[in-house]
Amino acid sequence: MSTASLSIRPGGIKAISIMSFIVGGLQVFGSLIWFSCLSIVTADGTTYGPGELVNSIASLVSGVLYLISASGLVKLHKISGRVIGIVAALIALLGIVLRFVLPSTVGYQISLGDISTMLFPLCNIVFLSFVFADLWSASGKKGSLQGGDKVLSAWHLISSFSFKQRMRSAATFLTYTLGAFVVLSVANLIYVPLEWIAKSEFGAMIAAQGTQGQGNTLFLQFIQGTIAELLGVTTPDNNFARFILLDRPGFASLSFLVFSSLLPFLTMLIGASAISSDNQNKGLRFVLLRTSRRDIFNGKLAAVALINTMLTLLVFVLTFVFTALKYPEVYQVGELLLWTLRGFVAMVLASLPFCVLAVALSAVINSVAGSLLTGLGILLVPGITLLASSALKEIRVIEFLLPQKAAFYLLHPEPAYVLVALASVAAYSLVFYFGGLKIFERRNL
Repeated sequence: MSTASLSIRPGGIKAISIMSFIVGGLQVFGSLIWFSCLSIVTADGTTYGPGELVNSIASLVSGVLYLISASGLVKLHKISGRVIGIVAALIALLGIVLRFVLPSTVGYQISLGDISTMLFPLCNIVFLSFVFADLWSASGKKGSLQGGDKVLSAWHLISSFSFKQRMRSAATFLTYTLGAFVVLSVANLIYVPLEWIAKSEFGAMIAAQGTQGQGNTLFLQFIQGTIAELLGVTTPDNNFARFILLDRPGFASLSFLVFSSLLPFLTMLIGASAISSDNQNKGLRFVLLRTSRRDIFNGKLAAVALINTMLTLLVFVLTFVFTALKYPEVYQVGELLLWTLRGFVAMVLASLPFCVLAVALSAVINSVAGSLLTGLGILLVPGITLLASSALKEIRVIEFLLPQKAAFYLLHPEPAYVLVALASVAAYSLVFYFGGLKIFERRNL
């Protein structure tokens, strides 16, 4: 069956189709510009290495295939939509990898931009190969709320169905691709100017010594020291910031902090419609004939937490890969891996209160837009409080009582701070959970 029914086209397929059209058009346009400028660049004797050439050819080919896939996905055609889309993503990834492996004559070095360009092809492969695989299956069956012959009565069955349903939405696909892209881009925006200044400061010295590894070490020390000065952490009394920026992999720590700032908003985007979407279309009343409200709440919460954990894993894997490839002589892989794992666990734990809050709001507000706007408005209160506590040292103790600050202190070197942060996470999660559940169980649907 080469074409699925157009009546079951999920929002995620529409998002992939639109993104394929945009990304494909940009790749084709950029590749043509690069080829047109090639003769001008090489007129003065400068030549590009095979790495750039192969990557540009792969970008052009994958761009054309993305445009074909965009049209095929609109029609839910298996070959021109799904297969061509996966092939385009594989070619794009191959071009990026070969750009790293093959020699370059223009002094090319890996950048966060290269890692960011991997996001769309990676998500494209995963979503088309696994999330939407059943659209083109022989049976063409949609997901069932009954789990086969078993009547739905447990929260884990609701969680399984809800996870599949939410992964197929446009919001989840866009959050994965654009959310991770924004996190890496912001970290890159902070780091690149400092790296440029560092190379200006030490470039002549490194050129004289001819030691690239030592150059990267000096660049990194300068960058981390500058960030520490900008944050005011060079004094001995601020051991925490010194620990995460100077004693631990600085760029990875910076990416963790950027992600922790955006994590509440990304979580709200993922979970704001968990229950409100079902209640808005009046479908929740029929589900309640076969299960309880507590099972619905718990199942939806588990699905949102799992989707959020996968997003966190994606960001941290890309951060680890970039840091390991960019500074292999500065950071040992084992040390970097352990610090990345600790950061991952910290961010997953810190996201729990926001997952519960998002599901709780979706359970008490019928409108998806209403629950999302309410959640975003609530998130502004801790942000304003954090700014106030930073300006007024007298009320700085409030930082320990805010869920958004827990992500920072879960990385603290002193166990007492970590325990306080864990207590804050647990307290907020329990308050949001029981408050949202009690209102959901008593409200009239």
